[in-house]
Amino acid sequence: MNSVTRGLILLVLTFAANAAKLPSFIQKCDKNDPNFGKCAIDLAHDIIPKLQNGYKELNFPPFVPFHVQEIAIEATDSLKLKLSDVDIFGLEKAKFNSIDCNFNSMDCVSKIYFPELEVKGIYDIDGRVMILPIKGHGPTNIKIVGGNFLISFKWSIKQKEGVDYASIGKFELHYQTERSIFHFDNLFNGDKVLGDQMNDFLNENWQELSREVEPAVSNTIAVILKSIFSKFADQIPYNELFL
Repeated sequence: MNSVTRGLILLVLTFAANAAKLPSFIQKCDKNDPNFGKCAIDLAHDIIPKLQNGYKELNFPPFVPFHVQEIAIEATDSLKLKLSDVDIFGLEKAKFNSIDCNFNSMDCVSKIYFPELEVKGIYDIDGRVMILPIKGHGPTNIKIVGGNFLISFKWSIKQKEGVDYASIGKFELHYQTERSIFHFDNLFNGDKVLGDQMNDFLNENWQELSREVEPAVSNTIAVILKSIFSKFADQIPYNELFL
């Protein structure tokens, strides 16, 4: 592909991004309304079923399931975990408990509850979990039951060709679960006895394990969500997002 062709493709893609419009099925909320939070919650619950299979016009990915090519987690100094070809199930069942936005300081805080999230993929793990060594490669299934997520982010305004767009800045996520269930196949080169013992140990000590991996997992999820939010914000002019 020569440079002229690449340039034309880039120009077309740039024009398409700048020309994007908010889908008609998304009802805008008035950012000056004291009840903006309730409107935003109702809107979130309304559009989730409409976006769950993706929305190509805005490059919004499907999330039933949500696919991630790779997640690398350095949970602790002594534990490294990589997940590849990952599918996350249950995002469409999100319940937004609160959405609080301050348009003067340009920040939002949201509390979201997921009844159950299930993560399937291929894992590579090496290191120590609490006091025990762990090593393996193979299929994994991780369930998060009763996940309470706290998401906060800030934004600023940037201009493209004289038009204002939101630019997502600091983005943080933390979560707590009512129960986490771990299963790793083929631990210790397929030693079933050791593998079963380790899976039992992980699930007997799920609370401590969850506390160990939560910061790294939260940061990884935050990076993914910030990327999705940013792609959306880069395509829709700021004044078209709200009444």
